Amino acid sequence: MTGVEIALSGCNLLATAFAAYAAWRSAKAGEESTKAANKSVLVAEASAKAGERSVEIAESAERSAKRNVEIAESAERSAEKSAEAAKEQVGVALMQKELAQRQFIIPLWDRMAGLKPIDPRDPAPVDVHAAVNTMELVGLCCEGGMIDPAVIKRTFKDRYVELYDMVKACGKIATMRDKSGADLLRENKAATQFYNELMAEITSEGQLKRT
Repeated sequence: MTGVEIALSGCNLLATAFAAYAAWRSAKAGEESTKAANKSVLVAEASAKAGERSVEIAESAERSAKRNVEIAESAERSAEKSAEAAKEQVGVALMQKELAQRQFIIPLWDRMAGLKPIDPRDPAPVDVHAAVNTMELVGLCCEGGMIDPAVIKRTFKDRYVELYDMVKACGKIATMRDKSGADLLRENKAATQFYNELMAEITSEGQLKRT
């Protein structure tokens, strides 16, 4: 072969080698692109699954929220029913209390009406004793809520004050360990307290009339 032919043959080999290298690089780049594409597909699939999971979680949270709302509404309805039942019970209790108070006022009225007038100058011990005991009973009943004080005051306020003043004006009574009427009343605090309430109302009524 001539030198020229040898040179040309070398150039052809070099060109072939460059072409082969270029083809290899292209193939390699294609493989990398394929891997990158596959990886992108995997990432996309994972993202899609994560999105589906997020949707499931959101739907579950929504169902839980709805359930909580239902539970809260049910509890509210139960509370309303309990409140209504409590109101009914209170109403029944008040009716029973009023009935008991009305039933109890009749015996008290009979006792008050049966008391005899007391002469402070010559008091009968039996009458003084009955008056003090009855007034103490009235005071205790009002204090304990067994009767309505307002009803008692309207019914025999004047009679109560009159009896109290009569007993208070009595001097020492021999058959009652020489105690005076005032001594007996001091020992019966409920009677005295109720009397003071009555006198305060009478004083207040008198002031209103004067104005």
